[in-house]
Amino acid sequence: KVTVIEWFIIALVYFPNTERIEVKQMTNSFTGKQECLYYIEDTPELVDDIQIIEPNNNGISFMCVTQDEINGLKVKRQSI
Repeated sequence: KVTVIEWFIIALVYFPNTERIEVKQMTNSFTGKQECLYYIEDTPELVDDIQIIEPNNNGISFMCVTQDEINGLKVKRQSI
């Protein structure tokens, strides 16, 4: 049985004058990292979506990660 690894786009949203970083996960998934990265490149409106949700940000970066990596991020955030 072949396990298909799903890739998700997360946005790391930074805020001025604080260490706060919000992690937002997009709902749609991709079957490969390259496909995920192409989607980020081809979809500039991703930034607009984040601006609507978090208008006070001073920086956004997008990453392609697996569910395991997302779970790891959540665990790290809770352990701080």
